[in-house]
Amino acid sequence: DKRKAQRLALNVADDEIVILFVGRLSFATKAHPLPLLLAAEQAAKATRKKLRLVLYGYFKPQAEMEKSFEALAKDIAKTVRCEFIMNNDPRFPDGLWAAADIFTSLVENVQESFGLTPIEAMACGLPSVITDWDGYRDAIRHGEEGFVIPTSAPPASAGQDIANYYFNQNNYGTYLVSASQSTAIDIQATANAFVTLAENDSLRAAMTIKARQRAQAIYDWRHIIPRYEALWKELAAARQPRTSIPAVPVNWPATHPAYPNPWEVFSKFPSTTLGLQDNLKVMMTNEEIMLILKHDMNLFIPELLLPSDTLRALIETIRRGGTASIHDIMSGITSTDQPRIWRSLGWMLKHGICVREAA
Repeated sequence: DKRKAQRLALNVADDEIVILFVGRLSFATKAHPLPLLLAAEQAAKATRKKLRLVLYGYFKPQAEMEKSFEALAKDIAKTVRCEFIMNNDPRFPDGLWAAADIFTSLVENVQESFGLTPIEAMACGLPSVITDWDGYRDAIRHGEEGFVIPTSAPPASAGQDIANYYFNQNNYGTYLVSASQSTAIDIQATANAFVTLAENDSLRAAMTIKARQRAQAIYDWRHIIPRYEALWKELAAARQPRTSIPAVPVNWPATHPAYPNPWEVFSKFPSTTLGLQDNLKVMMTNEEIMLILKHDMNLFIPELLLPSDTLRALIETIRRGGTASIHDIMSGITSTDQPRIWRSLGWMLKHGICVREAA
């Protein structure tokens, strides 16, 4: 009954597949919407199914984020239908879980730890498409309750500038987005997952059953409380006095603990780290790249990247060669200049301009 009522309120057609995101709508402190919009648009072009992307939550801060999100969606979502529904909409006092066919959350922000919405989605019987990121990766099993999408970030050597620079800015949101703007999500894998789920009713039905079973078997309170108790015992044992204190590492770059190097402290959050062995290939036309650059939210901390002209020249160099290895890109670059290039390569991957290819 809830599904029927919610889909009727949204005017969802019987043959329309609803992809639902639930959460805070902020590119700085939650998840940048561009990878999701690009993937949903690719999927809509690749399938005969009608796809609708619904982002349910609240903008924070409202005026700035609402304007940025809606402008980006207007430019990117030409085939997929995209809309934003606020979580205080009186039509949906119980949220929009029942209206959805697929849940998605493509987080790439180091503030994200465990993640409640993937668990809520499982409890509601929704197959999920979520990122392989920190606690998110513990929520579902790839291919069982949904699909887990690879993520990547630059090496730790490229993150010290973020810690040093933004310690003086004293802005947590700026610190977060300065790291996430160079943290990439596999957009093509996301699009493929959307197509697979949209075109396979039986797969979605099977994942619905598995999702509910997993939510009950692992995340019911009767299972969670004993695990908390076991953790308390483990922590109590760890608090026992040590006989020795580890030495401080040689040449340790000391930074204020409130603003650590994000790619060192959170190095295990993404699936992989970019390396010299990786190859890059340009996927966008110049017109598509200019559309990306049109939006300030896609280039929010430009001073951490290469200058715009140098960045576009690097893109053209990669395009002319077909593919380019990061080893060759870094050849002859001083260690002082390499962090900016690493961050720029991550930015190119994040925004769908390039894809990463194995050697």
